[in-house]
Amino acid sequence: MQRSARPDAKTLALYERAKTIAREVGVDLPRGSRGGGSDGNFTGALGLPTLDGLGGRGGGGGHTLEEHIEVGSPVERGRLLAGLLATLE
Repeated sequence: MQRSARPDAKTLALYERAKTIAREVGVDLPRGSRGGGSDGNFTGALGLPTLDGLGGRGGGGGHTLEEHIEVGSPVERGRLLAGLLATLE
């Protein structure tokens, strides 16, 4: 069964919750969609609310020798993830 790439209402609600928490801890959390593979493909295919891309900020091109993570991003992302996990049932 092929699922739509569009997020469903539960995923959008989870994103809005994460966006609110991100704002509280000073993180910008834009919504977007990209091709490619991730573990989120499995949970999304099961119909579970799924957010991807919550790891560290970085750049340089994914999976290249120039790929890097910005020094402060693990702390800010940790705060975001802790806040989000604290609100889940």
